[in-house]
Amino acid sequence: DKSSGPLEFAVEDARRLSYPNESFELILEKGTLDAMLSNKEDGVANCVAIVTECARVLTVGGFIVIISHLNAHTPDGVSWLEEVVQTGLLAGGGNDTWEIEVHGNADISTDGDTGIPAGSPGPAVYIIQKKSPPPEVEKKSESATAVTSSAPDTTIPVKFFAY
Repeated sequence: DKSSGPLEFAVEDARRLSYPNESFELILEKGTLDAMLSNKEDGVANCVAIVTECARVLTVGGFIVIISHLNAHTPDGVSWLEEVVQTGLLAGGGNDTWEIEVHGNADISTDGDTGIPAGSPGPAVYIIQKKSPPPEVEKKSESATAVTSSAPDTTIPVKFFAY
């Protein structure tokens, strides 16, 4: 159906996208971050750069969906969530705020019947929403009223869902 517009395909460096700010309502990331982490020297920095760019090109109200083998129901997954995802979102989102949902198996005692290696809960799906910036705060004095933006929030609420 051409009424929704033609599809466009482009080859881009995910660390330096050519798109303007707030260009996309949905970004689906499946496997790129996991693959980039295989580079022990630059992997984390590359992943932060990718998430930063995703945050920059996402519209307010839009979603980033990340599917990763780093499940935040484990200590390694929590470290990745903090070091890569949250750092990138805060760097690329300006004064915007974020909400993160982590969906996945929390049980790390899986057996051979599940196809998930023992000691691993398997992959997780991260649903990240970009929210409006916090409202401006008015400071009143006797002689004038000043409007200042509140400082950007450096905490991102995370909700965990286990299945």
